[in-house]
Order: sequence, then C-alpha cells, then structure tokens
Amino acid sequence: QDVLKAYHAVSKSVKELNSLLSAGGQSTTVTSGVNFFGSSVGGVNAEQDLEEGRGVDPETFAALYADLATPRIAEHLDYDELGRLRYKKNVVRIYSRERLKTLFSKRDQLDVRSETAN
Repeated sequence: QDVLKAYHAVSKSVKELNSLLSAGGQSTTVTSGVNFFGSSVGGVNAEQDLEEGRGVDPETFAALYADLATPRIAEHLDYDELGRLRYKKNVVRIYSRERLKTLFSKRDQLDVRSETAN
C-alpha cells in the first residue's frame, strides 16, 4: 500500500513537471504516456531528435520499440532487414554515451538546484 501511495505521488508530480516543460517548450514527446527520464533531466525534444536522426532518450527508444509511438510518428516507422526500428528510413538509435552523461549530469544539477527552490 505504501509503494502504491508513493508511486501515485511521484506519478502526479512527474505529470505536472512534464506539463510545465512542454508548455515552456523544453520538452516534446513522440510516444504516449509520460517520459519519466525526459522529465527528470529537464526535458528532451524527442520529435527534433527523431527528425535530425541524432538518437533519442532511453525511455523514448524503449517506448518506440514497444509500439507506443503517437499516430503521427507511427506512420513513419518501419523495420529494416535486420529488425532495427527506423524513422523515415533512418535507424532509430539511443543517445550517444556523451549525450547520456551530459543529461545525467544535468539531472544531478537539477536535483541540487531544486533543494533550494523550496
């Protein structure tokens, strides 16, 4: 019961954060549901990432493979002969190692900064 209550509180907070990030233009999504990873790092522009073929965040990557793409994105997805997911004929990749390190560092900084915001 405690786990469910804590999950509900976190989920509600992340949804609120995601809405603020989206409204502020700091985050876009290409999948259904809330991107917990994207929210935790201050937002990701998944749509631009896909369009530019530079990789997507881990949660978007997993959601695309799980067939959770929005209809507008799904119409441009297919698989190549090796079973790799493609968007507009470009293989969908996860962010580079350097980009992931940067985002995790940003998340750490946001955590520290948020402590003084209360």
